[in-house]
Amino acid sequence: MYTPLCVTGGVTLCALAFYHWLYHIVEPAQMSGDKWYMRQFAFGRTSISAPYCWRPLLPILARHLGFKLVSYSAILATPIVVYVYAGSGWAGCAVALMFVGNRWIFAFNVRNPEYAEGVGQFLMISTLFAMSVGSPLAWPLMLLCGLCRETIGVTLILIALFTNPFLVLPAAVGLAAAYLTRDEDKDNQHPLIEATPYETLVRWMRVKGANAVHYAHTVQTLRGGPFTVPFVWHQVTAWDRIGLIGFLPIWLLGLPASAQSRIFCYGFGLLIPFVAAVPGPWLWFLVILQWFWPVDYNLYDEGGSKDFAYAR
Repeated sequence: MYTPLCVTGGVTLCALAFYHWLYHIVEPAQMSGDKWYMRQFAFGRTSISAPYCWRPLLPILARHLGFKLVSYSAILATPIVVYVYAGSGWAGCAVALMFVGNRWIFAFNVRNPEYAEGVGQFLMISTLFAMSVGSPLAWPLMLLCGLCRETIGVTLILIALFTNPFLVLPAAVGLAAAYLTRDEDKDNQHPLIEATPYETLVRWMRVKGANAVHYAHTVQTLRGGPFTVPFVWHQVTAWDRIGLIGFLPIWLLGLPASAQSRIFCYGFGLLIPFVAAVPGPWLWFLVILQWFWPVDYNLYDEGGSKDFAYAR
């Protein structure tokens, strides 16, 4: 009875240990990007630029517990939540292993514990599960999602509008609290954030000035997952179908830029019911696809030497 759960937990723990060894011992990651801003938020005494100043949850926890402890705890817990959300048993184990096997989700989070993604994905998937079963835990989770990252808060608000409009309140409170209590450095504006969201979106649509959308990471992030949706649409509940509405903010914010498409990984939470509805043999085929996908996403990063069929 507990064997699938033990397999899920054991594989997750081994994967976490391996990627920690690889990225923090053998090849320590450089301190750049979000890491510097989030560390300044947690331990510095200076203001930081948007949008990092809008994401207080992880820095506040890390100030007292450390980034690795907070993020690694979330990284370990997320596949267990995926396991339960997908229905437990071997089917739930397979869906959870899909999450662990996607390097762009799992390994990225281990390599970058200062980023909000590890905690953010745990909160988002936990909230989706709580919303689907009508648990009162959805209320505090929605609040925490708003405090963690604005992308998650907006996504869940959009879903709640069609399922339980009252849940909009805690998410909105979280987003408002994060914004109103920010300590923003407006004189040191982040170079990737434009004056308006529209201008930012337009800028990211133009990868390296080529005026072309960079599809490589967005195809890589979920791999075979999205392709299961039309084949199992009739096997999931209406609530699960409404959940796909949440792809709108994720898609708009995650598709345009290769370096930012890690945001698109949040879509995994929305696909869990659909992936879990796939017949058993095909479900394990998707697991193999996640673990042994032959394309290395690093080849398609903006700093890489190759591109996606020179599309950009």
